[in-house]
Amino acid sequence: MLRGPVNFRDLGGYETAGGRQVRWRRLFRSDSLSPVTVEDAELLTGELGLLAVIDLRTAKEVEREGRGGLADVALHYHHIPLVEDVEDDPDRPWDNSLHEAYAHMLGKRADRLSEALAAIASEVAEHPTVFHCVAGKDRTGIVAALVLGLLGVSDEDIVADYALTGEVMAAMIERFPRRALRSSAGAPYPSAILRAEAGTMRQTLAALADQYGSAAGWADSAAVDQAVLAKLREVLLV
Repeated sequence: MLRGPVNFRDLGGYETAGGRQVRWRRLFRSDSLSPVTVEDAELLTGELGLLAVIDLRTAKEVEREGRGGLADVALHYHHIPLVEDVEDDPDRPWDNSLHEAYAHMLGKRADRLSEALAAIASEVAEHPTVFHCVAGKDRTGIVAALVLGLLGVSDEDIVADYALTGEVMAAMIERFPRRALRSSAGAPYPSAILRAEAGTMRQTLAALADQYGSAAGWADSAAVDQAVLAKLREVLLV
């Protein structure tokens, strides 16, 4: 049990359409790792063997929050911001509904998502890896949905994995600075944006299927290297 992050979890154990299972203790998702304590770092790098971090936060978030107890550990660190800083993003997707913001990421940030998938495939082939943003809900949720979808995990299991974050949202909101609870226009976010509801991911997956056919169809449209997809399946499926 970690003392810092509250939304850290294994992506293993899900069954796929082909009758295989996502490998345990290989790929993890999390909220910000900046609260990681010395004890947390020992557990992550010792017991779990974690050796790579994919950081999806913006440059300003990294500067503001830092990297916590893992900053001084010899990890492979990839900084791949999926969105612009809220105040600098002219599209302001987070001012809209959550599933619209996710659709915006899938379309407008396909290059960054592809980069994140490539980094995950490269690292997870060698050692346990974690990817994270701030809450481990939105940016992390989309990457998790794509990875699981590409592995053949059912939509309902992807939805259920996303909704697990709802169990810890209250704890995360308590420690968010007040500025993090407001939109770029300065108004409080709609309450739905501060929740992790199954319906949000269900709508997102329906939109993905409507526009791209499937996660694999999205990967084709985003020009994700087929070697990346093959590596993810090779390493993460048992």
